[in-house]
Amino acid sequence: MSPISIAVLLILSVMFGFAVHDRYVVEREMAFRRAKSEAELERETYRRGELEKKVEKLNTQQGIESEIRKNFDVAREGETVVVLVEEDRPMIEPLPLASSEGSIWKRFLNFIIPW
Repeated sequence: MSPISIAVLLILSVMFGFAVHDRYVVEREMAFRRAKSEAELERETYRRGELEKKVEKLNTQQGIESEIRKNFDVAREGETVVVLVEEDRPMIEPLPLASSEGSIWKRFLNFIIPW
């Protein structure tokens, strides 16, 4: 084979190599997108199932009642409602301000990292 034909074949093989690499990159990107889409589909399918269960529950009288009780403070006739209120907590005493004595460096460090 002549050196010119070898050079031409070498140039063609380099060009084909770049084309194959470009196709490989595109294939990897498509595989990533597909995996991402499949994961999203799975999430949405699960969410749909959960929403269907919630709709089934809300189609019953007991489900409607539980949802109303959860969102509003209501009671049936004859029931009493107990509201628990947290005890008043004493105010937290503020820390005394650091004295202005001491070096500027020490006051700066106390400002940045309160001990």
